[in-house]
Amino acid sequence: MLFIWLPFPFTGAFLGALIGLLMGIPLVRLVPIVLVTMWIGVVTWTWGIDFVILFTGTAGRVTAWMLTGVFLVYSVVIRLQARGRAEVEGEGEE
Repeated sequence: MLFIWLPFPFTGAFLGALIGLLMGIPLVRLVPIVLVTMWIGVVTWTWGIDFVILFTGTAGRVTAWMLTGVFLVYSVVIRLQARGRAEVEGEGEE
C-alpha cells in the first residue's frame, strides 16, 4: 500500500498491483487494496500538501516539500524497524 501511496516516479496503482501479484496476493483481494490506496493517495496528496504549504507560511513551497519528505522517510523507517523486530522475535521462537 505504501508503494501505491508515494508520489514518486514509477510508483502508482499499476506498478503496485504488479508488485502485489508478484508477492502472491490473490487478485480478488488485491484490486480493492489498490483502488482504496490509490484514492487515499489522491486525497492526502491533494489536501495534505496544501495544508503543509499553509502551515509553513512564508517559508514557501520548498519547506513544505522538505517537511513532507521528512514525514515520508520517518514512516518508512518506522515500518522497517517494526519488520526487523518481527523477524528477530520470529527467530527467537525456533
